Amino acid sequence: MTGLLDYQRAESKAKAEITKRILNHVFSPGESVSENQLAETLAMSRTPIRTAIRALIAEGLLERVEPKGYIVPKLTGEDMQQVFLTRQKLEGLAAELAASRADSSDRVTLSALQEELEEIYRSWERDRFTDYNERFHSTIARASGNAYVERFLRQCFWRSQLYIYAYDTYFITPGESRERFSKGIYGPTYYEHKAITEAILAGNTGAAREAMERHIRSSCESLVRRS
Repeated sequence: MTGLLDYQRAESKAKAEITKRILNHVFSPGESVSENQLAETLAMSRTPIRTAIRALIAEGLLERVEPKGYIVPKLTGEDMQQVFLTRQKLEGLAAELAASRADSSDRVTLSALQEELEEIYRSWERDRFTDYNERFHSTIARASGNAYVERFLRQCFWRSQLYIYAYDTYFITPGESRERFSKGIYGPTYYEHKAITEAILAGNTGAAREAMERHIRSSCESLVRRS
């Protein structure tokens, strides 16, 4: 049992570290990534690295190329539009379903996440926001009670983060701090997430769907304006 727990911790650590490097463009879009390179960089064996890579491929943060190689996905305007359109429709459905299916545990989690967002919004901690944001959207996807929606949304969510981080890196205007830019992109999130949460907790399926679709559409439009 101890050996299994140690392996799971190593796998989780490997996945988190590789994800951080991809999102922060230590590995740039189109760059090849090897198991040996990652094992050496992270001072880990290749087994948990390999498992982490499989999970990241499923989430859209890595792509397999022949023979036995991996690359960080290349970013294009067309792909970005498709990713956000898919998120908009699927997450709208997830929010609608969650409004009618969320159990008491889901409701408690959503309420706690809203309180956490208020703290993050005051202090603005980028890494903490990314962690919060993933938990917010995954909670709603899970509360939908539809395993297919949950699975596909996880991939779309992380793929969209590639674009958000890329625009943060490459499109900061002269004299504009990264923190100010990030807050500008995410500033409306507080109010949009609040509207989504309130609609789900009230059991208002139509309002939940509309609020979620508006939120995803707004995020995409913010990035397009910056490009």
